[in-house]
Amino acid sequence: MMTLAPESRANEPASGSLAALGDEGALIRAAAGGDTGAFGELVHTHHRRVFNFLRHMTRHHQDAEDLTQQTFIKAFHHLASFDLRRPLLNWLFTIARNTALNHFRDVKK
Repeated sequence: MMTLAPESRANEPASGSLAALGDEGALIRAAAGGDTGAFGELVHTHHRRVFNFLRHMTRHHQDAEDLTQQTFIKAFHHLASFDLRRPLLNWLFTIARNTALNHFRDVKK
């Protein structure tokens, strides 16, 4: 199983990465082509914000960690359908929100 964002790097800025240089589109295209290193850069760039969004929604640290992981796994599997004209972070927030809502529905059962 691939670890998407190690805790030790989750809060570090992506200095020196392609994303930090504003070439997120190239990373997205590479990741959609199966480049896990490029996807790792995208995760590194957006992990903290997605986690904080989910932490705010769930009010539980562990649930937010699990849902963040699920969000990035779903994003990786569907990255080929991402519209490069739109902001990646907004797309990730949509996946995160839907993942959290599914989690809440499952917990109620």
